[in-house]
Amino acid sequence: VISIQHRRWFSMVCRFCQVVLLLAAGVARATTETLYYPVEGTLLLRDRSPLETTEVILNGGEYRTFTKVDGSFIFHAVKPGVYLLDVLSVEHFFSQVKLNLPKTPSSPIQCLEYRYPGDAKRTADYPLRLVSPSKKQYFDQRESVGLHTLFRNPMLLMVGATGLLVFVLPKLMENMDPDEVKKMQEQMGAAQDPASFMKHIFGMNDDDDEDDSAKTTTTQKNLPASSSSDRLQQQQQQSRGGQHPKQR
Repeated sequence: VISIQHRRWFSMVCRFCQVVLLLAAGVARATTETLYYPVEGTLLLRDRSPLETTEVILNGGEYRTFTKVDGSFIFHAVKPGVYLLDVLSVEHFFSQVKLNLPKTPSSPIQCLEYRYPGDAKRTADYPLRLVSPSKKQYFDQRESVGLHTLFRNPMLLMVGATGLLVFVLPKLMENMDPDEVKKMQEQMGAAQDPASFMKHIFGMNDDDDEDDSAKTTTTQKNLPASSSSDRLQQQQQQSRGGQHPKQR
């Protein structure tokens, strides 16, 4: 009798443990199945105009979705983790958002917004509300022709400066001293002749050249005449010396 009762108690305990294990597995499975997040937000333009259908991705394409007519979007059943949200818009700029989906449902979803690469991070509210700061421009606008473009031309500036000198210099020379005007004309004449201009730069004058030429002539004149007469005598002796053996 005791053995039969023990067997019954043992079987009841085993069944109770099985039920507890099944309940725990079911609860764990239920918690794991419900631990998914919907990531949602809205895309807006600054002028409140309607936005065309735009693709939104998480982690470079791990999750993909498209905006609705009102600009809203939603990702269904996203696992906990850290994600980067990017808006693939061809015409408008949108911020990049870093999402941190917690592992516990009681914790809030944290969002950090980067308006452009290298910008300081800023906290953002959830659900997301992203406003486009500007529109993308792939081409530069052609600059219109006007006075500001003409004055940027270097050739036009050179012509204008030359014309200004032509009209201003005569008026300046009228008020100058005649000696200064004459000196300026001499310098301008020297500038036309490169040789005289270089001499003027190095402080050389024509008088110095004349003195140098006079010195060379005087040195040539002062050379002794005996050198030339000695050369003639030596030549005559050589010629005579060649004739003596024939006479003998």
